[in-house]
Amino acid sequence: MDESIVKLVVPGMIGLGLGVAYVYAEVENFRYRDENYRPLIWRGINFLFREAKSELKYKKFQAKRRIHKIRYPIRTDSEGYILQRDAPLLEENDHTKERNDNGFLVAGRNETDVIESLDELVGFSVEQLEHRMYPDNQTFEEAAKSGYLGSNSSFGGFLKESERLIPRLATDNDYVLSRDLTHQDIAKPLLYIHNLIERTHSRELKFKYDGKKYHVSVSQWPMGQMSPFSNKFFVGADDITVTRVEDGATLKFTSIHPYLIHGFGFYEGDVPFRIEPEKVIEFFEITSTGGAPSS
Repeated sequence: MDESIVKLVVPGMIGLGLGVAYVYAEVENFRYRDENYRPLIWRGINFLFREAKSELKYKKFQAKRRIHKIRYPIRTDSEGYILQRDAPLLEENDHTKERNDNGFLVAGRNETDVIESLDELVGFSVEQLEHRMYPDNQTFEEAAKSGYLGSNSSFGGFLKESERLIPRLATDNDYVLSRDLTHQDIAKPLLYIHNLIERTHSRELKFKYDGKKYHVSVSQWPMGQMSPFSNKFFVGADDITVTRVEDGATLKFTSIHPYLIHGFGFYEGDVPFRIEPEKVIEFFEITSTGGAPSS
């Protein structure tokens, strides 16, 4: 039997079997009351459907990765530094697919007064977004055991408890515009690095960007990271450290940062994982063109 079929069917059969056993036990406990066992049957069916959908999505992504490597081959110099031109990102659920009808341009330049007037963004009210960005109350061990992050999107939080989102977005937007830049300019080298990590599937790599040499190391957490701006966008929970070879300077960011910055100009709030826009600008010597990888 084809391996992909086995991977698709076996989890589903296991889930269905467990679901049937669970339903039987519940039916016995509740004496065949319809309102109790019917929802349980649907849970088993939904589990089977989710497993099949997840496996098909993974196969599609793997095929896309293979095509991507053929179309955009990675080239290196004599020292092993990657010399890759820009290539399309591998991620399918890019934030740029979101649309907002209140004047805010996702993944584009926005005036600060537009940001300050927001009461909702990409289908969430500002209050909902803030709640999703506040620290999760679970311990890491509890979430690792359950595989669920409660109603929030992060353990440490994207915002400090009670911190407000709009003032933070407005302050960072003012600073970036004052440098004659856009958030997309700042996100560009970070997106480039994360794309390299995804393409090479490597935890250690070195590359040249705008004529300078950099080393990258990646620390991977056991669970992924969901974007607070979307219920669909999900990346690996990676801590990425970039070292500039010429002087040993380092820059640290996470795998979700490039997409939060590119889509919304969000660098996180007053929390440990915040990345300062000024530091990214100075580290990569970003100009209004954003620079370009070495060819």
